[in-house]
Amino acid sequence: MTPLTQFFIDDGKISGFEIHPSKDYILITSSKGKIYVFRIDTGELRGTIDVPLHAQGCLIDPSGLYVVVKVPPFSPRHTSNLTNQQEDFGSMGMNEKDLSRTTILMYEVGTRKVAAEVHSIFDISTMSFSADGRYLALGSQRGSVSVWALGDHLFRAVHEVIERMREQQDFWCNYPIYLPDHSSQGRSTYRPS
Repeated sequence: MTPLTQFFIDDGKISGFEIHPSKDYILITSSKGKIYVFRIDTGELRGTIDVPLHAQGCLIDPSGLYVVVKVPPFSPRHTSNLTNQQEDFGSMGMNEKDLSRTTILMYEVGTRKVAAEVHSIFDISTMSFSADGRYLALGSQRGSVSVWALGDHLFRAVHEVIERMREQQDFWCNYPIYLPDHSSQGRSTYRPS
């Protein structure tokens, strides 16, 4: 193996990360309420997505359109992270006061908008998407697994992008992720291969 890049965040602890399906980006969740989006090849910080404090995990759907985090019940209810994110993109009454138990939040990577939420009935330890992006499975260490279906509008978007990715290997080159953000505090160390 050849080391390429090391990524650091200056604000909080890393509570999850995943490489984007394009293989161009890595998304890193911070306990201080942000998901950092870095380019892997250059180490450039491409922006951040505001999430609730203490958010955990970082699960990207197979199309790369959405990222999912889990929010523990002790996350402060009165953070400013979710304000102005209640857009009409499938948000189902997203409200900070609803975060009274473990909650799953799905964000659209390219716009930072909340796309969906799931109120869990148990503590979530693992999350997984089906290969086609239709289902999201949530598991508990206590022996419970629940499977949720994406809404039709979300699944149509995921399915369309997956099909285009199959047809065009460089699909994501035409749609670079760039989220301008002047308050981001992340850095990387780049090592050419």
